[in-house]
Amino acid sequence: MRLNVTAIGLGIVSDFVLSVLGSICLSLAGITTGSPELYIWSLILGLGAIAAGGYVTFIKSPTHTFANTVTFGIAEVLIGVLVAVASSMPVWFTITSAVLIIPASLVGGYLGKVRTA
Repeated sequence: MRLNVTAIGLGIVSDFVLSVLGSICLSLAGITTGSPELYIWSLILGLGAIAAGGYVTFIKSPTHTFANTVTFGIAEVLIGVLVAVASSMPVWFTITSAVLIIPASLVGGYLGKVRTA
């Protein structure tokens, strides 16, 4: 199996850009760091960004598309753990996002498969 680092990297960049845009939208909507709904919206938008990154990883992978998509998901879990350690996120948020990251990336990969089929 040959992993495509470029495809995985593009997926990570896609997730990052969409996450930043999501944060800006939350701020414009008046959801601040003190808002109780911040973590719910962050989880929803973040998992959407992960799915988009999985989609990008899938369509940019010439071979072993799902292996690359799973590797993207694993990389995102590791990034998420590093972010969680560096900040003070609630435990429920950290666990929920860690559990749902790989399925979200696979949803994106599946959508890529449907698109290219």
